[in-house]
Amino acid sequence: MSKLNDFLTEAGVFYLATADGDQPKLRPLGAHFEMDGKVLFGVGDFKEVYRQLVANPKTEIAAAKADGHWLRYTGKAVFETDPKYAAAMLDMMPQLKDIYNEQTGNKMMVFHLEDATASTTVILACSSLTEYVEAAQERAGTAFPVIYLNRLYHRDPKEMQQHILQALEEKVPAGTKTVLVAMGFCGGSWEGVRASYRLVLPRIDDCVSLLLQTGDVPVSDLKEQGHLYVRAKDPSKESFKSIFERMTQGIDEETKARYHKDWQQLYSSIDIMDTGLNSCREPGYAETVQIDADWLDAAKLLRGEWDDQFLILEPGEPVEQAAMLIG
Repeated sequence: MSKLNDFLTEAGVFYLATADGDQPKLRPLGAHFEMDGKVLFGVGDFKEVYRQLVANPKTEIAAAKADGHWLRYTGKAVFETDPKYAAAMLDMMPQLKDIYNEQTGNKMMVFHLEDATASTTVILACSSLTEYVEAAQERAGTAFPVIYLNRLYHRDPKEMQQHILQALEEKVPAGTKTVLVAMGFCGGSWEGVRASYRLVLPRIDDCVSLLLQTGDVPVSDLKEQGHLYVRAKDPSKESFKSIFERMTQGIDEETKARYHKDWQQLYSSIDIMDTGLNSCREPGYAETVQIDADWLDAAKLLRGEWDDQFLILEPGEPVEQAAMLIG
C-alpha cells in the first residue's frame, strides 16, 4: 500500500467520485494516510459525500501527478469503527481540530476501500517514436501516461536495458496493471527483463520495423540490409550525422573516423518512410535527407565502388536470379 499512499502524497490533490441517486458527484480531497496496512481517507459526517458513501459505498479515486502519471483506485468504502483512526487523521492535520471536536459535534469519518483495485495502464516508449505514440493515442481515444526512454541508449543494448529496468522499477506509478511497450527488442535490450505487472510487447526487432509493419501478420524484421530509414516530420531533427555526433561525444578523432567508416560500409541507402505523419512528399524533404546521404557517402553505384552489394556482369553474361538476389 505504501506505493499507493506515496503516489497520492506526490499528487497532492485527488478526486473522489460518488453517486447521488443517478447523478455522479466528484470532489477534490487531500486527506489520506497509511495505518495498519491500509490507506485511509476522511470525510466529515455532516457532508453530502458521507451520506452518499453510506447509501452507495461503491466509489473511485483518481489522482494525477505533475509528470502526467495518473492512478485510478476503485473499491467499496468501509468506514472504520475504531476511534484511533479518526484521532490519527486529526493528529496528522491538526488544523481540522477546529472543525471536528465535541463543541461542534462534527465527526471525522475515516474509511478505506475494500475489494479495491488500482487500475492504470502506462506506455513505455522509445523517444524516437514520440510523435507516433501521440498520434496513436489520439486515434485510439486514449490518454495513457507515457514514459519515454532516450533514443541514444540504443548505442548499447546493455545501457538501454539498464534504463528499461530503472523505468520499470522507479517510474511506473503505483497500482499499475499493464505496461504497453512501444519499442522493439532492440538488440537484446529486453532479454531477460521481468516486471511485477503485465508487459505487452510488439514481436518486432526494433522501432523501424515497428513502423514498417502494415498488416496483421507478425513479421519481426521488415528492414532491408544496408538501409537507413527516415520517418520524422522534420528530417533535420532526425539527421543521422547529428545522431552520430551525439553518440561519439568525447571519443578521440581517430576512433570517431573509424566509426564513421564503419557506418559507411554498413549502409548503402537511405529510405524515406511515408508514415502518414511526415511531409515526405513536400519539396525540400528529400533534399534535407540527401545531406545525410552525402555524409554517409552512400552513392557507391555512381562512383564505381561495386562491392558484394552489386552483381557485375561482363558483356554477354546473362542475368540470373540465383546470382542477382541474395538469400
